[in-house]
Amino acid sequence: MRNHCTMECEFCDCTRNVKLPGKSLVEELGIDTEEPEKDAFVDIGRINLNRKKQGMGIHGLGNVMETMKNGNKVKPIFAAAAVSGLFAIFYDYDDDDYLSVKNISDTAEAKKLLKSIGLDVCYDVESMKAAAAKSSLAKGCRWSNVV
Repeated sequence: MRNHCTMECEFCDCTRNVKLPGKSLVEELGIDTEEPEKDAFVDIGRINLNRKKQGMGIHGLGNVMETMKNGNKVKPIFAAAAVSGLFAIFYDYDDDDYLSVKNISDTAEAKKLLKSIGLDVCYDVESMKAAAAKSSLAKGCRWSNVV
């Protein structure tokens, strides 16, 4: 539930799907919102992920890498650390959608696998937890998992 969520990663459904009342700034300013080119900059916080294709953990990462080896056009987009583990986002040219692999354990082997497909992870899970705890408004909430 959104009102009990304390995840501060900004990559979960509860933060992505919040809609505020009124006109959006883009609509108010009359900015053209045509679809970006395939190789244009991608704002990972705004992309729609195909949840049916979402992978979990190192096995999910392995499945995506196997798909890439089999000649499917899957492009690695982004990898980072979150409070719950590492995650990676990919673009599937065949299906024209994005997918993610979440909760990858924060190990040297996992980072090496990500690096082998062109994704660098600069931070680790512990640093993300520390940053979330220091800046969290939820740290005083009784439902909070922020220490």
